[in-house]
Amino acid sequence: MQTTGAEATEDDGAVSARARRLVIAGLMLALVLPSLDLLVVSTAGKAISDDIGKLSQLSWLFISYQLTLVAFMPLFGKLGDTYGRKRTIQASIVLFVVASVFTGIAFNFPMLVLGRALQGVGGGGITGLAQAVIADIVPPRHRGKYSWISPSVFTVTSLMGPLLGGVFVDHLSWRWIFFINLPLGIVAWFIIAVAFQVPSDKVRHHVDLVGALLLVVAVSLIVFAASTAGDQFEWTSPVVIGTTLAGLAVGALFVVFETRHSEPVFPLKLLRDPLVRACTATTFFIGSANFGLAIFLPLFLQVVTGTSATRAGFALMPMSLGIISSSAIVGRQISKNGRYRWYPLIGMLIFTGGIFQISLLSRGSPEWHAWLAMFLAGVGSGTASPVLMVAVQNSVRYEDVGVASSLTMFCRTMGQVIGPSFATTLWITRFDANVRRLVPPDTLAGLDVEELRNNSKAIRALAEPTHTQVVESLRLGINDAFRLAAALAALGIITSLFMKSRPLRGTIKE
Repeated sequence: MQTTGAEATEDDGAVSARARRLVIAGLMLALVLPSLDLLVVSTAGKAISDDIGKLSQLSWLFISYQLTLVAFMPLFGKLGDTYGRKRTIQASIVLFVVASVFTGIAFNFPMLVLGRALQGVGGGGITGLAQAVIADIVPPRHRGKYSWISPSVFTVTSLMGPLLGGVFVDHLSWRWIFFINLPLGIVAWFIIAVAFQVPSDKVRHHVDLVGALLLVVAVSLIVFAASTAGDQFEWTSPVVIGTTLAGLAVGALFVVFETRHSEPVFPLKLLRDPLVRACTATTFFIGSANFGLAIFLPLFLQVVTGTSATRAGFALMPMSLGIISSSAIVGRQISKNGRYRWYPLIGMLIFTGGIFQISLLSRGSPEWHAWLAMFLAGVGSGTASPVLMVAVQNSVRYEDVGVASSLTMFCRTMGQVIGPSFATTLWITRFDANVRRLVPPDTLAGLDVEELRNNSKAIRALAEPTHTQVVESLRLGINDAFRLAAALAALGIITSLFMKSRPLRGTIKE
C-alpha cells in the first residue's frame, strides 16, 4: 500500500495513515488490559476474601500476576520476531481474555491465583510486543511521535485500576473487574486484525523451547523472592535465600545454553551494544523508583496527613499528566530533529529531583507540595522513558526489534518488582525502629506493632500522644522509602550518561 508526500516518509509505505491510526488505537486498547489489571484487585481484596479467600492470601493475586508478566515478556518478543507480531499479539490478547473469564468464574482461591498467573502470561505478550508493533508501521525517524503511547497508557490505566475496582465492587461484583476485559479484548483484537496488514518474511525458525523454559524458571524464582521478601518472608529466611540462589543458578545455566544456541530465545549479543546496555539499565532504575510512588504516596497522604482515599488517589494524577505531556512533546522533538542523546539525562535529573521533593513531605506539608513533586517526577519519567525505547529499537536489526522491545519492557517491569520490594523492607524496618524509639516502653508493651503496620484503623484508634508518635514513625519510615527511590533514580542519572546518539533510520527495514 503506497502513500504520498509526508505520509510516505512517515509510514515507509507499510500502512496507510488511516490504518496506522487504527492500529495504534487497537494497541492502546490492548495495553489497557494488562495495565488495568496490575492494581485493579487492590480495592476488591476485602470482597474477594469474604467470598472465596482470606485476607492473608491476597498478596498472591499480585505476586502470581507480576511473576508471569515479567517472565514471559522476552519469550513473546522472540515469538513475535519469529512468527510475526500480528498473530503473536492477537494470541496474547486471546489468552488474556480467556484467562480473565477463567479468573472471574473462579470458585476457590487456587483457581483465582491460577487465573491471575495466566493473565500475566497474556499480559506479558501484550506489554512486550506493543512497541514492536509500532516499529512495524513507523520508521525510527518518526517513531518519537508515538513513543508516549505505552508509558502513558500503562501509567494512567494502572493508576485508575483501584478506582475502577472499587466501583465494580460497590455496584456490581468483584468478578466484573475480570469480566470487563472480555469486550475490551474483543474490540482490540478485531481492530488489529483489520488494520494491521504488514507482510512478514516467510522464514523457517527453530523455537528455542529449552532456553525459553530456563528463562521463565529463572525469572520466576527471582521475582518470587523479590515479591515475598520483607513481606511474606524475612530477607534472611531459607525460602528467600534458596529461591534467589536457585534463580541465579538457573539464570547462569540459561546464559551458557543461549551462547551455544543458533537461534536463542534471548539474543545475548544485544547486550554487547553499549547503547542497549545504557538504555535498559536506565529503564530498570526508572521502573524501580516509579512504581514505589504509586504504593507509598497514597499511604502517606491517608495515614499521615489524614487525606481521604479519593483525594489520595487524585494525588497520583499530576504524575500521569506529567508523563503524558512531556513524552508527547519530547517525542515530537525527536521526530523533528532526530536528536535524542540528552533527553534521558535531563529526564532523570528532573525525575530524581521530583522524588527527592516527595521524600521531604511532613505532616504539615501543603497538598500542593505533593502534587507539584509528583508532576515533576512525571515530567522526568515522560522525558526519559520513551526515548530509551526508540534508541534501543533504532540500534538493532529489524529482525531483533521484537525481542529488543521486550527486553526494555522486561527491565522496566523487573525494576517495578524489585525496587518496591526493597523499599517495603526499608519502610517496615524503619517503622518498627521508630516506634520503639518514640513510644515509651510501658506503652509499647501493650501495642501490636505488626498490626499497626498493616491496619490503618488500628492507628486511628490509638489515643494521644501514642497516635501522634505512631503516625510520626510511619512518616519517617515512608520518607526513607522515598529516599531509596530517589537514590535508585540517581543511579539512572549515572547510566544515562553513557547514552550515545545515533542517527535515526528513516525506514522500517534497512
